[in-house]
Amino acid sequence: MLTSTRRVNVNTALGFAALGLILFHRVFFLGETLVAADFLQASPVWSEQPGLVRNPMMSDTIEYYYPAERIASDALRRGTIPLENPFVFNGSPVPHGVHIWNSVWPVKLLFLGIFDPLRSYDFFAIFHWWLAGLAMAAYLRHLGLGGFAAFAGALAFVLSARASTWLHGHYMMATLAYAPLAFLWGERRSR
Repeated sequence: MLTSTRRVNVNTALGFAALGLILFHRVFFLGETLVAADFLQASPVWSEQPGLVRNPMMSDTIEYYYPAERIASDALRRGTIPLENPFVFNGSPVPHGVHIWNSVWPVKLLFLGIFDPLRSYDFFAIFHWWLAGLAMAAYLRHLGLGGFAAFAGALAFVLSARASTWLHGHYMMATLAYAPLAFLWGERRSR
Protein backbone atom coordinates (compact mmCIF):
# COMPACT_ATOMS: atom_id res chain seq x y z
CA MET A 1 0.00 0.00 0.00
CA LEU A 2 1.27 3.48 -0.87
CA THR A 3 1.93 5.88 1.97
CA SER A 4 0.26 9.28 1.73
CA THR A 5 3.59 10.93 0.80
CA ARG A 6 4.23 8.45 -2.00
CA ARG A 7 0.65 8.78 -3.20
CA VAL A 8 1.10 12.58 -3.37
CA ASN A 9 4.36 12.09 -5.30
CA VAL A 10 2.74 9.68 -7.76
CA ASN A 11 -0.26 11.96 -8.16
CA THR A 12 2.03 14.95 -8.69
CA ALA A 13 4.03 13.08 -11.34
CA LEU A 14 0.87 11.96 -13.12
CA GLY A 15 -0.69 15.41 -12.80
CA PHE A 16 2.28 17.10 -14.44
CA ALA A 17 2.43 14.36 -17.10
CA ALA A 18 -1.25 14.91 -17.95
CA LEU A 19 -0.78 18.68 -17.99
CA GLY A 20 2.28 18.26 -20.21
CA LEU A 21 0.30 16.16 -22.70
CA ILE A 22 -2.42 18.82 -22.77
CA LEU A 23 -0.10 21.83 -23.05
CA PHE A 24 2.25 20.22 -25.55
CA HIS A 25 -0.29 18.17 -27.49
CA ARG A 26 0.72 19.90 -30.70
CA VAL A 27 4.29 18.66 -30.25
CA PHE A 28 3.29 15.13 -29.22
CA PHE A 29 0.41 14.51 -31.59
CA LEU A 30 0.57 17.01 -34.46
CA GLY A 31 4.31 16.95 -35.18
CA GLU A 32 4.90 20.61 -34.33
CA THR A 33 8.10 21.77 -32.66
CA LEU A 34 9.29 24.16 -29.97
CA VAL A 35 12.05 25.33 -32.32
CA ALA A 36 11.29 28.80 -33.70
CA ALA A 37 11.24 27.49 -37.25
CA ASP A 38 9.15 30.42 -38.51
CA PHE A 39 12.40 32.38 -38.52
CA LEU A 40 13.39 30.46 -41.66
CA GLN A 41 10.75 32.43 -43.55
CA ALA A 42 12.47 35.73 -42.72
CA SER A 43 16.08 34.62 -43.06
CA PRO A 44 17.75 35.85 -46.25
CA VAL A 45 19.75 32.61 -46.23
CA TRP A 46 16.71 30.31 -46.24
CA SER A 47 13.94 32.27 -47.97
CA GLU A 48 13.67 34.26 -51.15
CA GLN A 49 11.05 36.59 -49.72
CA PRO A 50 10.84 37.49 -46.04
CA GLY A 51 7.68 36.38 -44.27
CA LEU A 52 5.99 37.16 -40.99
CA VAL A 53 7.98 36.02 -37.95
CA ARG A 54 6.35 35.89 -34.53
CA ASN A 55 9.58 36.46 -32.61
CA PRO A 56 12.63 37.49 -34.63
CA MET A 57 14.80 37.45 -31.48
CA MET A 58 14.70 33.65 -31.29
CA SER A 59 16.80 32.98 -34.37
CA ASP A 60 19.61 31.30 -32.40
CA THR A 61 17.44 28.23 -31.96
CA ILE A 62 17.30 27.51 -35.67
CA GLU A 63 20.62 29.05 -36.68
CA TYR A 64 22.85 27.51 -34.02
CA TYR A 65 21.18 25.05 -31.63
CA TYR A 66 19.34 22.88 -34.12
CA PRO A 67 22.49 22.42 -36.23
CA ALA A 68 24.40 21.57 -33.04
CA GLU A 69 21.69 19.01 -32.22
CA ARG A 70 22.06 17.55 -35.69
CA ILE A 71 25.85 17.29 -35.42
CA ALA A 72 25.59 15.65 -32.00
CA SER A 73 22.87 13.25 -33.12
CA ASP A 74 24.77 12.21 -36.24
CA ALA A 75 27.95 11.67 -34.21
CA LEU A 76 26.10 9.53 -31.66
CA ARG A 77 24.58 7.42 -34.40
CA ARG A 78 28.13 6.81 -35.70
CA GLY A 79 29.11 5.73 -32.18
CA THR A 80 31.17 8.77 -31.21
CA ILE A 81 30.67 11.59 -28.75
CA PRO A 82 30.72 14.94 -30.58
CA LEU A 83 33.60 17.06 -29.39
CA GLU A 84 33.79 19.54 -32.25
CA ASN A 85 31.46 21.52 -34.47
CA PRO A 86 33.40 21.71 -37.74
CA PHE A 87 31.12 24.41 -39.16
CA VAL A 88 31.74 27.15 -36.55
CA PHE A 89 34.97 29.17 -36.53
CA ASN A 90 36.78 26.65 -38.70
CA GLY A 91 36.24 24.01 -36.00
CA SER A 92 34.96 24.84 -32.53
CA PRO A 93 35.05 22.57 -29.47
CA VAL A 94 31.54 21.58 -28.50
CA PRO A 95 31.84 21.27 -24.71
CA HIS A 96 32.03 24.97 -23.94
CA GLY A 97 29.59 27.17 -22.10
CA VAL A 98 25.97 26.09 -22.20
CA HIS A 99 26.61 23.84 -25.18
CA ILE A 100 28.08 21.16 -22.96
CA TRP A 101 24.53 19.77 -22.78
CA ASN A 102 24.86 18.71 -26.40
CA SER A 103 27.99 16.70 -25.95
CA VAL A 104 28.56 15.15 -22.57
CA TRP A 105 25.38 15.38 -20.47
CA PRO A 106 24.10 11.76 -20.19
CA VAL A 107 20.42 12.76 -20.24
CA LYS A 108 20.98 14.77 -23.42
CA LEU A 109 22.94 11.93 -25.00
CA LEU A 110 20.06 9.58 -24.22
CA PHE A 111 17.52 11.86 -25.90
CA LEU A 112 19.81 12.40 -28.91
CA GLY A 113 20.37 8.66 -29.19
CA ILE A 114 16.66 7.79 -29.10
CA PHE A 115 15.07 10.58 -31.15
CA ASP A 116 15.90 12.54 -34.28
CA PRO A 117 17.47 15.94 -33.54
CA LEU A 118 14.24 17.93 -33.72
CA ARG A 119 12.23 15.53 -31.53
CA SER A 120 15.21 15.26 -29.16
CA TYR A 121 15.23 19.03 -28.77
CA ASP A 122 11.49 19.11 -28.05
CA PHE A 123 11.26 16.07 -25.78
CA PHE A 124 14.36 17.05 -23.79
CA ALA A 125 12.79 20.45 -23.02
CA ILE A 126 9.37 18.97 -22.22
CA PHE A 127 10.88 16.25 -20.03
CA HIS A 128 12.72 18.93 -18.06
CA TRP A 129 9.54 21.01 -17.83
CA TRP A 130 7.88 17.96 -16.24
CA LEU A 131 10.92 17.35 -14.00
CA ALA A 132 10.92 21.03 -12.93
CA GLY A 133 7.35 20.65 -11.71
CA LEU A 134 8.16 17.45 -9.85
CA ALA A 135 11.37 18.83 -8.36
CA MET A 136 9.75 22.05 -7.19
CA ALA A 137 6.85 20.12 -5.66
CA ALA A 138 9.32 17.88 -3.80
CA TYR A 139 11.28 20.89 -2.59
CA LEU A 140 8.13 22.66 -1.39
CA ARG A 141 7.00 19.49 0.37
CA HIS A 142 10.42 19.37 2.05
CA LEU A 143 9.88 22.94 3.24
CA GLY A 144 6.69 21.79 4.96
CA LEU A 145 3.92 22.64 2.49
CA GLY A 146 1.03 20.23 2.12
CA GLY A 147 0.45 18.22 -1.05
CA PHE A 148 -1.99 20.61 -2.70
CA ALA A 149 0.02 23.73 -1.78
CA ALA A 150 3.23 22.15 -3.06
CA PHE A 151 1.51 21.17 -6.31
CA ALA A 152 0.08 24.69 -6.71
CA GLY A 153 3.49 26.26 -6.06
CA ALA A 154 5.16 23.90 -8.52
CA LEU A 155 2.44 24.64 -11.05
CA ALA A 156 3.12 28.38 -10.70
CA PHE A 157 6.82 27.64 -11.17
CA VAL A 158 6.43 25.69 -14.44
CA LEU A 159 3.76 28.01 -15.84
CA SER A 160 5.77 31.13 -15.05
CA ALA A 161 6.96 33.46 -17.77
CA ARG A 162 10.54 32.29 -17.21
CA ALA A 163 9.66 28.63 -17.73
CA SER A 164 7.56 29.46 -20.78
CA THR A 165 10.35 31.53 -22.29
CA TRP A 166 13.01 28.97 -21.48
CA LEU A 167 11.21 26.14 -23.27
CA HIS A 168 12.78 27.25 -26.52
CA GLY A 169 16.24 26.86 -24.98
CA HIS A 170 16.48 23.24 -23.97
CA TYR A 171 19.63 23.77 -21.90
CA MET A 172 17.94 26.54 -19.88
CA MET A 173 14.94 24.34 -19.21
CA ALA A 174 17.27 21.74 -17.71
CA THR A 175 18.62 24.38 -15.35
CA LEU A 176 15.08 25.21 -14.28
CA ALA A 177 14.54 21.53 -13.46
CA TYR A 178 17.79 20.88 -11.61
CA ALA A 179 17.80 24.05 -9.47
CA PRO A 180 15.07 22.84 -7.07
CA LEU A 181 16.81 19.45 -6.87
CA ALA A 182 20.06 21.21 -5.96
CA PHE A 183 18.26 23.21 -3.25
CA LEU A 184 16.64 20.04 -1.94
CA TRP A 185 19.97 18.20 -1.89
CA GLY A 186 21.67 21.15 -0.19
CA GLU A 187 19.01 21.37 2.50
CA ARG A 188 19.17 17.66 3.19
CA ARG A 189 22.99 17.70 3.27
CA SER A 190 23.05 20.57 5.73
CA ARG A 191 20.89 18.64 8.17
